[in-house]
Amino acid sequence: MTVPLSSTREIARLLSERNSFLLTTHVNPDGDGLGCEYGLYHVLRRLGKKVRVVNAASLPENYAFLDGDIFETYDGAAHDAWIMSADVVLILDTNEIDRIGDLGKIVRESGAVNVIIDHHPHPTAIADVYFIDDQASSTGELVFSILRELIGQDFGYEAALGLYTAIMTDTGSFRFPRSTPRVHRIAADLLEHGVDPARVYEAVYESFPLRRAKLLGLMLRDIASIADDRVTVAIITRDMFNEAGAEEEDVDDMVNYGLAIGGVKMTILLVEHSKGVRMSFRSRGDIPVNELAARFGGGGHRNAAGAFVSDTALDEIRTRLKEELEDFIAVHLDGERDG
Repeated sequence: MTVPLSSTREIARLLSERNSFLLTTHVNPDGDGLGCEYGLYHVLRRLGKKVRVVNAASLPENYAFLDGDIFETYDGAAHDAWIMSADVVLILDTNEIDRIGDLGKIVRESGAVNVIIDHHPHPTAIADVYFIDDQASSTGELVFSILRELIGQDFGYEAALGLYTAIMTDTGSFRFPRSTPRVHRIAADLLEHGVDPARVYEAVYESFPLRRAKLLGLMLRDIASIADDRVTVAIITRDMFNEAGAEEEDVDDMVNYGLAIGGVKMTILLVEHSKGVRMSFRSRGDIPVNELAARFGGGGHRNAAGAFVSDTALDEIRTRLKEELEDFIAVHLDGERDG
């Protein structure tokens, strides 16, 4: 649906004029959402604002370098009164209120101005103010523009670290199609504030616990290929989590391994959670996996999308996926090859 979009200047003015802010992002937070929270937190605090970062889930271990003390895990008894009194709620890197988890209810009830800052398409009418560009590489790119309008050139190291983390992770370390010249110029600007790119990359991608390696091994052991090896499908079950001693946060970014196999055009990862099944989709070129995700109530970008199907057994999702893939492959992969 169409929503009225605000300008960089309008968002910067709102941040300047209001005094207390709640920052939050989607469940299973990633580097883009967390990095934006971190960058905004430090700039707003420097401006004398009252700021809290509250998410539905705890901070993943590989993002602990972002000074984990500022990240709070939502607890109604500890946070509801403060949220009700906040001037502004900044919802980052998602435009669906259901994706901020249990915070959604109290955010709806609060009298705060709800602001969406996001780069995903098809926003839902859940907020008062929107700053959305679905052509941007990341939400971090958008927050950079807002902060440049708000404070000028001097971001400071902490804010630069957060925004570099946001942009680096959501561009796949600057290898995804939207890693434009502008994005590289932004990254250069942030590095000039003292950010060490090697340290950020190592922390995010090269310091995961042994349990994650074991879980990845179990996933890759059983990965399947279909459609003449152009599509891969991987599954992580609760039994696999238990065998590896892994946590749900350990799955982050595993979907991309299925796309790294030569000749693969599309990959799907199904993860069995206690309350349903999380589906992740990735593709190359013009294959619109967000359309496939939409068939399961999800969405996202053309080449990266997801869905969460609650209260549904894994076997049922596998059956539905098989049926949906037959049609999708015929249209978007077989049609591509025939053309």
